[in-house]
Amino acid sequence: MLRAGVDLGGTKIQVAIVDKLNRVLGTDRRPTPTVGTPDGVTDTIASSVKAAVVNAGVDLEDLVGVGVQLVGLVTDTV
Repeated sequence: MLRAGVDLGGTKIQVAIVDKLNRVLGTDRRPTPTVGTPDGVTDTIASSVKAAVVNAGVDLEDLVGVGVQLVGLVTDTV
């Protein structure tokens, strides 16, 4: 039961693969794309998750979930 945690920041994307005891098994870090489309950011997140899985020495199919954390303004538009 492995999970991926993604920290999406303005300058970097950091990913950690953790086990059920929250021990970090592998990580990856890369710059957040600052040009292009949102698809470029999601592609970078996916690539980073895959690299962290490889660094952890586990299979991608072993992941049961991915959590993404990002900081931003929340406004009430209703």
